[in-house]
Amino acid sequence: ASAYSYFQDLYGLHTALVHEQYPVDFIDDYGVEAGDLARYQYQVLYVCGPNLSVKAQRAVIEWLAAGGTLVILPGAMMADEYNEPTTEFVRALGLTRDPVPRAVAVLPHLIDQAPSAAVTIADDRLGGGVLTAYGQTVPVNRAGARVLARLADGAAAVAELRHGDGRVFLYGYW
Repeated sequence: ASAYSYFQDLYGLHTALVHEQYPVDFIDDYGVEAGDLARYQYQVLYVCGPNLSVKAQRAVIEWLAAGGTLVILPGAMMADEYNEPTTEFVRALGLTRDPVPRAVAVLPHLIDQAPSAAVTIADDRLGGGVLTAYGQTVPVNRAGARVLARLADGAAAVAELRHGDGRVFLYGYW
């Protein structure tokens, strides 16, 4: 069985965060819509999946403006609960984002056969150096954003954008 990249990425994110002693919780559309991000004082929200209800997207944008930190992976929040394309997030932040195909994740035992891309870290907060991203990469539209990492062709791989009192980290790889 295969899984989409956004599902597969949850395992690595969870492992990395727990390993670094960060408390990890999962929240669904209903919790976000009900105001749980503010109620339970979440500080960081990772959004991996392409679908998030319009009401939840609006709640995320409000929470972000109030000081939250949002991490967006490729194609996240591009469609609503009915899988209809939505622009709530991009309009609120003044971004443009190209559609991202829902790529099948690279399985660990096939990693040597996957396409790869060099990602050069341009910001010391991310550790510096060059890493290899396997599988799908999507250049990040960086208008008004600070570039933190670049793909080999110079396109932004990670960018940071301010929104109200919050900040968004846009990733172009898994």
